[in-house]
Amino acid sequence: MKLKEDIYSLKQELGDIKQESFAMEMLKYSKRQNKILFVIILILLVFWFATGSYLIWVLNDIGAEEITTESYEIQQDAEGNNNYINGSDNSVNNG
Repeated sequence: MKLKEDIYSLKQELGDIKQESFAMEMLKYSKRQNKILFVIILILLVFWFATGSYLIWVLNDIGAEEITTESYEIQQDAEGNNNYINGSDNSVNNG
């Protein structure tokens, strides 16, 4: 009888060990999955920031062509009339 009881208790212990190893296996699997998800989230964040930075760079670059301006000299006489002298052909516009 002692042998049967020992075998029965060993089978129960073996079953407990298998259950613990299954639990440990699930914990290891969960840990591995969490690491993978963390890496994926980091990669997505890097791509998101890179896309945002590129968008800001592109939007700042639009319309950055060289802008030319014309200069005018404004002279006002004693009567309050303004004379605009165009800088390119020196024509006088009375106003």
